[in-house]
Amino acid sequence: MAETHVISALVNKRSELSGLITHYKKELSRLGEEVKTLDAAIKLFEPNYELEGIKTKQFKHKNNFFKHGECSRMMLNYLRVATSPLSTQDLTLKVMIDQGLELSPWELVNSLGR
Repeated sequence: MAETHVISALVNKRSELSGLITHYKKELSRLGEEVKTLDAAIKLFEPNYELEGIKTKQFKHKNNFFKHGECSRMMLNYLRVATSPLSTQDLTLKVMIDQGLELSPWELVNSLGR
């Protein structure tokens, strides 16, 4: 028989994902209604406008850790002042320290034990 804590964790995760699905379905419906409203407004001002010709913009997820281009500038600066080659792990640790991000004990042990 399966462990009850495993089943409990799986049930909780399934519940969470089902809730997200419900939330995003509602959000899709709301956004669809907004697009219909915008389409109607466009047609109001330009009845012959070809709505199918409107290209879809790609959605870009915002990064909360860095301003635009900040991470690249930091990396290049580290490489510029380095006296020896830096691994990606070294660069990552430097960025995390400079940004004030905390390392978990496991991450700290792994970074020191290579």
